Amino acid sequence: MLAVLVINTGEPTGPLASFSDGRVTSTASGWKCITGTVPSDWYSEAFDDSSWPAAVEYGPSNVKCIAAGAQWIATSDRNADKTYYRRKFGMDLVNLY
Repeated sequence: MLAVLVINTGEPTGPLASFSDGRVTSTASGWKCITGTVPSDWYSEAFDDSSWPAAVEYGPSNVKCIAAGAQWIATSDRNADKTYYRRKFGMDLVNLY
């Protein structure tokens, strides 16, 4: 599970990321996000985010160090002061040694 808090500094905001092997993590698929006040345990794995809306894709990245196919994601309000993001990953994305 990955939990991210994005704080707006004056421009539309949203996370954009990929794994070093090129797998894409920032498409709306699987991401939940919300603005406003959230419980203090919003980042814990046990937190129930089932009432959070799905993230919205806003377009492809042109950032050179991010894998092709990654999309900027956010809530419908990209100008919110704070946006909270969560995504649960399956074991297929974890490389165990």
